[in-house]
Amino acid sequence: MQLLYLMMNTTTVAFAADEQVAPGLYVALYSVLYHASPDHAYQIYVLDGGLQVGTRHRLQALTEMHPLATLSIITAATHRLDALKAPRHVGRAAYLLLILPEALSSCERILYLDADVLVLADVRNLFHVPLHGAIAGAVQNFSAPTMAESRRFTQLSDVVTRSPTAPYFNSGMMVIDVERWIEADITARAIDLLTDHFEELTVDDQDALNGVMGDACTVLDPVWNAQLHCAIESTKTVCYDTLKGNSRPQNIFHDAQILHFNHTPKPWHVGYAGPYRRRYLRYLQMSGWYTPAQYRRYLTSNWLTYLYTKPLHDARRCRAALGRISRPIRKRLQSTIS
Repeated sequence: MQLLYLMMNTTTVAFAADEQVAPGLYVALYSVLYHASPDHAYQIYVLDGGLQVGTRHRLQALTEMHPLATLSIITAATHRLDALKAPRHVGRAAYLLLILPEALSSCERILYLDADVLVLADVRNLFHVPLHGAIAGAVQNFSAPTMAESRRFTQLSDVVTRSPTAPYFNSGMMVIDVERWIEADITARAIDLLTDHFEELTVDDQDALNGVMGDACTVLDPVWNAQLHCAIESTKTVCYDTLKGNSRPQNIFHDAQILHFNHTPKPWHVGYAGPYRRRYLRYLQMSGWYTPAQYRRYLTSNWLTYLYTKPLHDARRCRAALGRISRPIRKRLQSTIS
């Protein structure tokens, strides 16, 4: 009876990664387990796209910190992805999301997380969020929240028939109904779209999923995928109160349940000077990815590089602020002249 209860009340969390993002994967998994309820069961899956043996062992050992958590590492069958061109901005491991639900076909539902997230709350509430019959649930992309604002789909109007005002979601966190995903043949259709229209797409795997999933994606509260790219990118501004599912437009990052470091460099890289740096370093230290001696050396290198890069980062933020202030002034001047 107890085993049956655990099976029916288990939160399933899935990652897909290779060795390139191993430190981020380790910290992301640690943050999931750190905030996990001690009397709730968690099944963790990692779709392995090239992890070293030592990393796999460390992930198994890390999972033991939670009494009811188990980890299964599955070697990815990537033959369907081999013909795809390399992604422009990330490693090939980004494509693993496309085949993840089929690799976990025995699961009813999975919560997928990118390796560059930091979880700040128990994810079981997110795992059980109503999908209202949709294939998946996800958060709108902050920098391009609609299909029209993502722009590349205007060239694919004969292939992608979604409305320009339809939400464009970020794929860094997805709650996926596995059976519906497989029934809709999302994997094959996304691969076909990438194969035939790679040049028109920009954020390769994410664009492909937005293109083929149509409106069968429920929009979730932005606090479950607070995307930090917009907080540092000088050319991006976001009207947070227009994001669907958002009940706290001014406090998305303050109330964030999952922080998504969807920019480069990543927060585990030496010299990272982006937002929430100290918080990520705290989790990195607590996770035990580095021994105390290794962490001291890492921190020394990190601080030296940080002191060099921070003025550049501050300059970008200053330019972004000036751009936001001057934009309405420029528009008013242009309307006056015309």
